[in-house]
Amino acid sequence: MTTLIVLGSLSIGSNVLLSAQVTAGRNDTQLVNLTGRQRMLSQRIAWEAQLLAQPSALLPASERAEMKAELQQSVTEFSSGHQRLRNPASGLYHPRDAAEVRLLYTGKFDRSVQAFLAASRRVLQVPAGQLQAQNPDLRWIRLQARGPLLSLLEQATARAEQRSAGYIGTLKRLAWARVGAVLLLLSLLGLFVFGPLERRNRKLLTSLTRERNFARTIVETMGQGLAVTDAQSRFTHVNPALAAMLDRAPDTLTGQRLTDLVVATERSALTEVLAQRAGAAPLSVRHTQINVAQAHFQFQRRDGSVMSGVVNSVPLMGKDGLGAVTVITDLTAHETAERDLRDREARYRTLAAHFPDGAVVLFDRELRYLLADGAGLEPVGLSRETMEGKTVYDIFPPHVAQAIAPYHRAALQGQSSEREMEFGNRTYLVQTFPVPDEAGVQYGTVIVRDVTGQVKARTALEQQATELARLAREAESARQDAVTLAELTRSLGGARTLDEVTISSFDLLVPAVQASWLALVQIREGQAELLALHGQVSPEFRTELQQRSALIGQELWQAASLGPVYLPQTSEPALAARGVTGLAIVPLPHKHGRSLTVLVAGRRGEVMPWSNPQRALLEAGARTVCAAWERVALLDDLRSAAEHARALVEVSQLTESGLSAEEVAQQACAIVAKVAGADWAGLVVAQHDHARTITAYSSGRGSRAYMDLMTRGLVRGQGLMWQVFDSGKARYVDDYAAHEGASTELIEAGTRSVLWLPLARSHDLQFMLCAVRLYQMKEWTAQDQALFGAAARTVSMALERQERLRELESAALSDRLTGLANRRAFELDLKSMAAEAARHHLMYTVVIIDLDGLKTLNDSEGHARGDALLRTFGQRLKAAFRAEDRIYRMGGDEYALLLPHTPSRVTETDLPAIRQRFRQAIQQTQVAGFAQAGASAGIASFPADGTVTSELVKLADHRMYAEKRNHKLNLLNSLQRTH
Repeated sequence: MTTLIVLGSLSIGSNVLLSAQVTAGRNDTQLVNLTGRQRMLSQRIAWEAQLLAQPSALLPASERAEMKAELQQSVTEFSSGHQRLRNPASGLYHPRDAAEVRLLYTGKFDRSVQAFLAASRRVLQVPAGQLQAQNPDLRWIRLQARGPLLSLLEQATARAEQRSAGYIGTLKRLAWARVGAVLLLLSLLGLFVFGPLERRNRKLLTSLTRERNFARTIVETMGQGLAVTDAQSRFTHVNPALAAMLDRAPDTLTGQRLTDLVVATERSALTEVLAQRAGAAPLSVRHTQINVAQAHFQFQRRDGSVMSGVVNSVPLMGKDGLGAVTVITDLTAHETAERDLRDREARYRTLAAHFPDGAVVLFDRELRYLLADGAGLEPVGLSRETMEGKTVYDIFPPHVAQAIAPYHRAALQGQSSEREMEFGNRTYLVQTFPVPDEAGVQYGTVIVRDVTGQVKARTALEQQATELARLAREAESARQDAVTLAELTRSLGGARTLDEVTISSFDLLVPAVQASWLALVQIREGQAELLALHGQVSPEFRTELQQRSALIGQELWQAASLGPVYLPQTSEPALAARGVTGLAIVPLPHKHGRSLTVLVAGRRGEVMPWSNPQRALLEAGARTVCAAWERVALLDDLRSAAEHARALVEVSQLTESGLSAEEVAQQACAIVAKVAGADWAGLVVAQHDHARTITAYSSGRGSRAYMDLMTRGLVRGQGLMWQVFDSGKARYVDDYAAHEGASTELIEAGTRSVLWLPLARSHDLQFMLCAVRLYQMKEWTAQDQALFGAAARTVSMALERQERLRELESAALSDRLTGLANRRAFELDLKSMAAEAARHHLMYTVVIIDLDGLKTLNDSEGHARGDALLRTFGQRLKAAFRAEDRIYRMGGDEYALLLPHTPSRVTETDLPAIRQRFRQAIQQTQVAGFAQAGASAGIASFPADGTVTSELVKLADHRMYAEKRNHKLNLLNSLQRTH
């Protein structure tokens, strides 16, 4: 009985103890299973979230919804498991382990898990099809699943395994002790008591082994490198991820030390870190403090490249002593991203430092300014030093910060924005943009520009527009005004000249504003110049305006320069005398380089005010005309440039045309005058103190009286052109009336702008180009001057060429000794004279002369004396005969004369006149020192003696020799009588 009681007591106590140990072992098994499942769920959550980010083309909607539901379930299970693990009263722990549980599952571990769950739930909240692979939460989940969170879960799993192993060992020892103690007693009970217990133990061991294998599988498949070292710091286990990082096979790493894998320069530092770890307490079930050594090292790969990694080492008590569990994280991609970030920051700083009238800033997800610079910071009391490193709330007043922060956060969500903001009595345009990278949008940038001036201008324009809108709403004719402006804009779109612009606009505006006429007037140096005039005006009124009659006083022009002037009834006497009642003067928008230009509207008849809609229409019309005018001006400039170029080509071609210099001058003057917009141009030819003008071009605007004034002869001292002749320099006079020495007659005839360009000389002749603009003063532009200069050079070249040709011709047709025309000139002139005489039934006479005594003089006194005789006789012949008579030296001692317009028949009564001139020449030669000189002459006339030139010359020559023979006979008879 006692045995049974003892046995029963022992059995009861043993069973109670066994039950407690089994319960503890079951709890530890559940703990190991749950921690391992948490690791598996973290990997599963990361994997399922990654799959959800696939494009819609690869993941149909039905599968996406199913996968999203699975992810929701995984997140829920993971959250539930974490709540059980962190709760000491969950039934997984012994009450004595409560402090260790709180230490292990609270703090950093709990924050990491909660952040992981929050990111997962945000991913679940992203609408279907909008989740991108670069989503910040998705990237963070992957990073945590491979890195810090996985490491913490592995630590928790390792701790659970150690606890489980301890409980299993204790359970075994207690089981064998109980077997030894009660073996004798239990022999009576047989296998009915211990058999079930043994089977239960084996089942428990099998469950623990399965959990351990599950933990090993997780280690082998994790993304980070993991290694287990023994007491000698040698690797006893290396997972595939670490081997892949180092580009080595796992079996080649077994037995190596961690210090063998880093670069040589960092081995000592790693040794120190491991030494610090070695001095820490080992990780065991009985210790609740986890000691971790972490450092950053460079690892040498098999191919020689370097991998940057973070080493996390946790002490682990093994069977052979204190070892460690080491986790290595590859930071290569992270460091590349950091370098890119530094480069980007450098570019941002360069941009910001040189940003005018504003600033550029860069901020992170905490709304902290990482970079701030620009010329616009200082005027508002900010600087780079006061902004960088501080948040928007640290820098700005609360109301400003609250206004700025939402736009910053929107940029971090990938949204750009633009707005205007008031700060420090200034208006700024603030543009906020996201700065995306591989990890998504981690930063934002703000570009701030001072737009105070633009805002003020815009506000003024908006106010003006508001006022115009109000006036338009109040006016019954608003719709018609809009139609008028639309039609005006449409019609001006096709205008190609200023006249087309004004005609199109004036035809629409005149009836719309109830005006009688509209004019476009430009005020230059206090003078009004009419550019365009349309409407009901008389020719006299138009002429007066064109000729700058002072119809409108200077006070009105000055008032118009400050803004529109609207007069229901004008007080200008000149206008009132012509029936003008109402007057409106609206200035066109001012443009650089253009003097004041105004739109003038006039009314006749009933006096009535200018209504607000009419004023608005006139001002809008002025702006529209200004815009169209600018476009037309640009077209005019292009056309003018093309016309100038074409004119220069035409002028340059004149030098090859074969025309005379005077014809070249006239044509060149006409070409450039037309292109330059001159109303009249001509060629001035001056000889000594007299000048005549030849009209080369006229636009038709000049009156007959004006043409007479320009082409009348001038003597020296009349007009400014003599100053140009004397100076030899071109003169361009934009305002002729204001020029000293201007002709009153020309001014009254309409002359406004004049230019003179001196040309080359030809003998005693001087040439000059002159061009005039009538009625409207206009500047001679650089293009105009270049064009006239080219014409002047072309004409000068033609004159110089003509002079050279004349000199060459003169040399070819002149006798070098006497300066008279030679035989060739005689033949040419005889042919020309014969043709003219035959065509016009004119008469002429040929005289052939032979000088006597030349040979005797050469033999007695020398050839120089003979040459003097030839020159003297030629000069005396030229002096004895008429100016139109032509004298030739045919060669040797032979001369010839061509006498045009002689009587139809040279009778015996006509011969004495010719003979008398001939004898006069001989006598004057004798008086000049050649007493023995004499001559014989033969005369023949056309058509009395013949109509063929060669026969006339032959007849005259025959008669000359006949006379020469008579002179010799007379001389012999005289000598015989003397003897």
